[in-house]
Amino acid sequence: MDITKDGSMHIFNKQLHPLTRNEALSMLQFPVDICTPIYPMKDAKLNEIAAELLICDDNKLIVIHANSSSDAELNMLFQYHKIATGVLNMSESILCGNNGHNIVNWNINYTLWQEMKAWELREWISIFYPQWTLEWINSKDVKFNCNPFLVSSIDILTNLESAFLKISEYLGLTIINKTELTQFCNKWTKAQQYIVDEYKLIELIVNNTLSNEEYDWPALNIIAESIIQKRLRDAEYELKCYNLNTFPTNSKTLANLLEKV
Repeated sequence: MDITKDGSMHIFNKQLHPLTRNEALSMLQFPVDICTPIYPMKDAKLNEIAAELLICDDNKLIVIHANSSSDAELNMLFQYHKIATGVLNMSESILCGNNGHNIVNWNINYTLWQEMKAWELREWISIFYPQWTLEWINSKDVKFNCNPFLVSSIDILTNLESAFLKISEYLGLTIINKTELTQFCNKWTKAQQYIVDEYKLIELIVNNTLSNEEYDWPALNIIAESIIQKRLRDAEYELKCYNLNTFPTNSKTLANLLEKV
């Protein structure tokens, strides 16, 4: 299987990969062996998705979850680079599309999140994503009508081969060529490193800004900037973000825009 330049497997043709509840139900009219729905969906929660898709007693369910808010933030960066941009290039709608009801708080004339200015969009994402990503964290505690196999996103990222073998055992599958599996897992893990490095950069930016240590970085994407703004808010600092459409690339510049709350 080929890995794309953004580190994803999006050239692999999935049998059933619904993005909405209605899409899942309509596609279930055709027999499939493997269904890989996303969650949270715009129109359904994880337990609702599972209840409607797991219609046979012998079905097996694998739930990929986040262990923590940090892992959820890392997932957001993966979504940005592999879905919003990258090969799929679906725009930030994958992250913003279900939260458009409150954009009028920035401008009563807005009808779409795409109308927001950069500073508004960054502020908005930084406020809503902690609640939105909770479903990734809480999914391991959801009650299903079967016993799911739980695997964390960080386990897949840090030890894909081990996670793959455990999932295969759960499904009753046998790995024919373990050498090829090892080679693929190593190649895939290496292809994800740029996102891991970006997350480490975010932590360096926050730490150096809070300690007012000199530090420079290249221009970031809107998701990385939003995570930084939220992290600073967690440290009881609000960003003076009004009309800040170009995010700083220096820690002392950013520190001068903070206000203790």
